[in-house]
Amino acid sequence: MADARRWVISAFYNLQDDTATMAVLHLLDEALRDGEANLENAVAISFVEDSCVWHPRMAAFVDAWPRGLRAEAERQQSTT
Repeated sequence: MADARRWVISAFYNLQDDTATMAVLHLLDEALRDGEANLENAVAISFVEDSCVWHPRMAAFVDAWPRGLRAEAERQQSTT
C-alpha cells in the first residue's frame, strides 16, 4: 500500500498519466467501500492517513480523490 501511495502522489504532482492515477484512486476507493475489513483498514491507514491529508500542500491531491476516500479523510480529521 505504501508503494501505491507514493506512486499516486508522485504521479499526481508530476502530472504523469492522469488516467492511471485516477484509476488507482478509484480502485482504492472501491476497496475502502466494498472490500474486506483487512483491506478497508489498509486503505484507511496506509493510504488515507499516511497521505498527510492535514497538510495544506496535500489539499489539491485530496480534492481529486473519489468520494469514499475523501469521506474517510474527513472522518479521520474529525477525530483528531
